[in-house]
Amino acid sequence: MRNNNPKLFSFPNGNTIEVYTIGELCYEVGRTPDAIRKWELSGILPPTCFRDSRGRRLYTQEQIDVIRLCAEKSKLGQGRNSLLRFKRYVSKELKKLEAKYIEYGGYKNGEKKDTSQKVKRPVEKRN
Repeated sequence: MRNNNPKLFSFPNGNTIEVYTIGELCYEVGRTPDAIRKWELSGILPPTCFRDSRGRRLYTQEQIDVIRLCAEKSKLGQGRNSLLRFKRYVSKELKKLEAKYIEYGGYKNGEKKDTSQKVKRPVEKRN
Protein backbone atom coordinates (compact mmCIF):
# COMPACT_ATOMS: atom_id res chain seq x y z
CA MET A 1 0.00 0.00 0.00
CA ARG A 2 1.47 3.32 -1.09
CA ASN A 3 0.13 5.61 1.65
CA ASN A 4 -0.16 3.66 4.84
CA ASN A 5 -2.10 6.53 6.41
CA PRO A 6 -5.67 5.32 6.85
CA LYS A 7 -8.58 7.31 8.20
CA LEU A 8 -10.99 6.07 10.85
CA PHE A 9 -14.64 5.50 10.06
CA SER A 10 -16.88 5.36 13.15
CA PHE A 11 -20.04 3.28 13.24
CA PRO A 12 -23.08 4.36 15.32
CA ASN A 13 -22.30 1.67 17.92
CA GLY A 14 -18.83 3.13 18.50
CA ASN A 15 -16.83 0.57 16.55
CA THR A 16 -14.29 1.99 14.13
CA ILE A 17 -12.63 0.72 10.99
CA GLU A 18 -9.69 2.00 8.96
CA VAL A 19 -10.58 3.25 5.47
CA TYR A 20 -8.54 4.44 2.51
CA THR A 21 -9.21 6.85 -0.34
CA ILE A 22 -9.94 5.98 -3.96
CA GLY A 23 -6.30 6.92 -4.70
CA GLU A 24 -5.09 3.99 -2.62
CA LEU A 25 -7.44 1.62 -4.45
CA CYS A 26 -6.19 2.96 -7.78
CA TYR A 27 -2.58 2.42 -6.77
CA GLU A 28 -3.29 -1.19 -5.76
CA VAL A 29 -5.35 -2.05 -8.87
CA GLY A 30 -3.24 -0.05 -11.33
CA ARG A 31 -6.11 2.06 -12.66
CA THR A 32 -7.07 5.75 -12.52
CA PRO A 33 -9.76 7.26 -10.28
CA ASP A 34 -11.83 7.92 -13.42
CA ALA A 35 -11.69 4.22 -14.31
CA ILE A 36 -12.86 3.21 -10.82
CA ARG A 37 -15.73 5.75 -10.97
CA LYS A 38 -16.75 4.49 -14.44
CA TRP A 39 -16.77 0.89 -13.19
CA GLU A 40 -19.04 1.93 -10.33
CA LEU A 41 -21.38 4.01 -12.53
CA SER A 42 -21.67 1.23 -15.11
CA GLY A 43 -22.34 -1.42 -12.46
CA ILE A 44 -19.10 -3.33 -12.95
CA LEU A 45 -18.04 -2.43 -9.41
CA PRO A 46 -20.70 -2.16 -6.71
CA PRO A 47 -20.75 1.21 -4.93
CA THR A 48 -18.57 1.30 -1.84
CA CYS A 49 -20.48 1.25 1.43
CA PHE A 50 -18.27 4.00 2.89
CA ARG A 51 -18.15 7.70 2.01
CA ASP A 52 -16.74 10.72 3.78
CA SER A 53 -18.78 13.84 4.61
CA ARG A 54 -18.06 15.22 1.13
CA GLY A 55 -19.27 12.05 -0.57
CA ARG A 56 -15.83 10.78 -1.55
CA ARG A 57 -15.44 7.04 -1.84
CA LEU A 58 -13.62 5.20 0.94
CA TYR A 59 -12.49 1.57 1.01
CA THR A 60 -11.31 -0.81 3.70
CA GLN A 61 -8.13 -2.80 3.18
CA GLU A 62 -10.30 -5.92 2.77
CA GLN A 63 -12.29 -4.27 -0.02
CA ILE A 64 -9.10 -3.15 -1.77
CA ASP A 65 -7.66 -6.67 -1.50
CA VAL A 66 -10.84 -8.21 -2.96
CA ILE A 67 -10.96 -5.77 -5.88
CA ARG A 68 -7.25 -6.27 -6.66
CA LEU A 69 -7.53 -10.06 -6.41
CA CYS A 70 -10.65 -10.15 -8.59
CA ALA A 71 -8.99 -7.89 -11.17
CA GLU A 72 -6.04 -10.30 -11.34
CA LYS A 73 -8.24 -13.40 -11.34
CA SER A 74 -10.47 -12.15 -14.14
CA LYS A 75 -7.49 -10.89 -16.16
CA LEU A 76 -9.09 -7.45 -16.24
CA GLY A 77 -8.26 -5.49 -19.34
CA GLN A 78 -8.44 -8.44 -21.73
CA GLY A 79 -11.78 -7.77 -23.42
CA ARG A 80 -15.46 -7.64 -22.55
CA ASN A 81 -15.58 -11.15 -21.05
CA SER A 82 -12.93 -10.20 -18.50
CA LEU A 83 -15.14 -7.30 -17.34
CA LEU A 84 -18.09 -9.64 -16.91
CA ARG A 85 -15.97 -12.12 -14.91
CA PHE A 86 -14.62 -9.27 -12.79
CA LYS A 87 -18.14 -7.97 -12.12
CA ARG A 88 -19.34 -11.42 -11.06
CA TYR A 89 -16.37 -12.11 -8.77
CA VAL A 90 -16.18 -8.70 -7.14
CA SER A 91 -19.94 -8.27 -6.56
CA LYS A 92 -20.18 -11.54 -4.70
CA GLU A 93 -17.15 -10.88 -2.50
CA LEU A 94 -17.96 -7.24 -1.72
CA LYS A 95 -21.54 -8.13 -0.73
CA LYS A 96 -20.11 -10.54 1.84
CA LEU A 97 -17.90 -7.79 3.22
CA GLU A 98 -20.75 -5.26 3.32
CA ALA A 99 -22.84 -7.74 5.34
CA LYS A 100 -19.89 -8.12 7.73
CA TYR A 101 -19.60 -4.33 8.12
CA ILE A 102 -23.35 -3.96 8.72
CA GLU A 103 -23.11 -6.50 11.55
CA TYR A 104 -19.91 -4.96 12.91
CA GLY A 105 -21.47 -1.51 12.85
CA GLY A 106 -24.47 -2.63 14.87
CA TYR A 107 -27.08 -1.93 12.21
CA LYS A 108 -30.35 -3.84 12.42
CA ASN A 109 -32.04 -5.53 9.44
CA GLY A 110 -33.83 -2.96 7.32
CA GLU A 111 -32.26 -0.02 9.17
CA LYS A 112 -30.94 2.67 6.87
CA LYS A 113 -27.23 2.84 7.35
CA ASP A 114 -25.65 6.26 7.10
CA THR A 115 -22.13 5.62 5.96
CA SER A 116 -21.36 9.19 4.94
CA GLN A 117 -19.47 10.93 7.67
CA LYS A 118 -16.47 12.93 8.59
CA VAL A 119 -13.57 10.52 8.97
CA LYS A 120 -10.57 11.03 11.21
CA ARG A 121 -6.95 10.12 11.04
CA PRO A 122 -6.06 7.51 13.67
CA VAL A 123 -4.25 8.87 16.68
CA GLU A 124 -0.91 7.21 17.18
CA LYS A 125 -0.18 6.09 20.72
CA ARG A 126 2.98 7.45 22.18
CA ASN A 127 5.19 5.47 24.53
